[in-house]
Amino acid sequence: MDIVVAALVIGVLVGVAIYLRSRRAGQPERSAGTRLPVPGRAESGGPLRAAVTLETVRPGDALVFWDGRDALVEAVLDCQEQVGNRTVSWQWILLDNGWVIERSADGRFLYTESMLFRQGTWEFDHLTGEVEHDGVLKTFEERVREGTSSREPVYFAFGDALYQVLSTGTFAAVPRGGTPPARPVWGDISPDAYDNVYFGMSASDEDHALGIWTTHIVFLQGRVLHDADLRGVYGA
Repeated sequence: MDIVVAALVIGVLVGVAIYLRSRRAGQPERSAGTRLPVPGRAESGGPLRAAVTLETVRPGDALVFWDGRDALVEAVLDCQEQVGNRTVSWQWILLDNGWVIERSADGRFLYTESMLFRQGTWEFDHLTGEVEHDGVLKTFEERVREGTSSREPVYFAFGDALYQVLSTGTFAAVPRGGTPPARPVWGDISPDAYDNVYFGMSASDEDHALGIWTTHIVFLQGRVLHDADLRGVYGA
């Protein structure tokens, strides 16, 4: 009887040993200096490219809006303006559906309408004309220098909207990822900041307009971009 019991015990021990060996054979071998990848991070230890935000988008990324429509990022311009001893920075994000998003110290804006004012048109001449001809931009700049722009605001009427001029200046722009815009006016932005003029306008707290003047003027109309307007940002 003792011999039979001993044989059974040995058989059980052998079976357990075989089972444990087979389990270990299915496990990946790791040396003492090897770590498994951390979820949510690239193998190099840096963040995954897919975790992009509106602040870090680059050409080829995709944005999804409140109504379900999506658009690809066509170009991103990192812009700067020198104001006295200060450097002011902002971004313009150009989408392949024609929309433009602005990120600046004033907030985030979505421009969904775009018009081209060519040289020689009434709109172009009215915006860029001399003060004695009621040129909008130069009249505004003169009143800023005189300190009267708040008491004597300057307006630009277009369509059904009456816009008050809020700002104007010159800027330098660097295309993110080395991809410059291919659109009229945007594609003519010069390496010399003094050749590139922008101006900002507002018809209300929500309704805004942006103008870019290089060879011609592109005039964009839009509104404040709210958090709920953007449902997702996805890396290429």
